[in-house]
Amino acid sequence: MSSRQHASAQPQGPPRKRPGTGGAGKFYRIEVRPESEFVTFRTQDVGEEGHLERVAGKRSSGSWDTATWLISKDDAHRSGNTLVIDTRRVKTALKQI
Repeated sequence: MSSRQHASAQPQGPPRKRPGTGGAGKFYRIEVRPESEFVTFRTQDVGEEGHLERVAGKRSSGSWDTATWLISKDDAHRSGNTLVIDTRRVKTALKQI
């Protein structure tokens, strides 16, 4: 049986949900620079694991820069169209940056 025949013989599961739909993620995303400026990405925890994360992007020239900040939904909330940070350590970290 070829790999194509094997794949078509497998039962169909539920369709894959697109990332970022429904707002059910664990982080709020603050975009600093557009994704199109970078060729690859790396995520780095800042401080305690799972609270504040930096998504660094590598440009085609080889230099790295911050593409996005991810803030845990446990540490912030939305008030209308504004993101309000609830945790002192996340506020402090973002002010230093």
